Amino acid sequence: MTIYSDFLDASRKWVARKDHSDELMATFLRSAEAYLDREMRVKESIVIIEDVFAASKFTLLADYNELVYIKPVDGKPLHWEPYDNFFSMDSTVGKYTMIGNTVIVDSDMATSDFEAAYYGKITPFLVSAPNTPNWLYTYYYDIYLQAVNSAALFYGQEWERAGALEERVLGWVAKANGNSKTAQTSGSPLVRRTNRRIG
Repeated sequence: MTIYSDFLDASRKWVARKDHSDELMATFLRSAEAYLDREMRVKESIVIIEDVFAASKFTLLADYNELVYIKPVDGKPLHWEPYDNFFSMDSTVGKYTMIGNTVIVDSDMATSDFEAAYYGKITPFLVSAPNTPNWLYTYYYDIYLQAVNSAALFYGQEWERAGALEERVLGWVAKANGNSKTAQTSGSPLVRRTNRRIG
């Protein structure tokens, strides 16, 4: 048995559907991860990077979900401006805007080193790495499991049970997001720091 197979079996037991194949269960897993990716903003998913602007621009990594801050390596965080404001301002020093996943800053930072923190996407828990669970499994097992169960119940057209479970999951997610905000302002360290250069 592996961590992956144990997790799928746990969900089968919760929804009383031992006939669900691993392939079908994997779709529930992906559905739960996509759903939680849209909702969860927790400290365990924060990534910190250092890199260099090129012509006042930088495109964040594919695992980017939402920016926490961006700043010169030895400076203060920049302030966000809507892009329609940004491009009509007389001075954009100390400010940034975003178009898609691309950060745009003032020309005085055209080739400056910067540091950024962002909420990263959930790394899928894959059958090809069955004993390497993601941070969602490690820190939020209950939310993960019940999100998978909710997807399974929707598939089985058990609308009432699925809806009730989804509401519970949303409540847990809101609490986890709130706890993470509190932890960040109380001095708890941000996790998953990397000093890798990108590009």
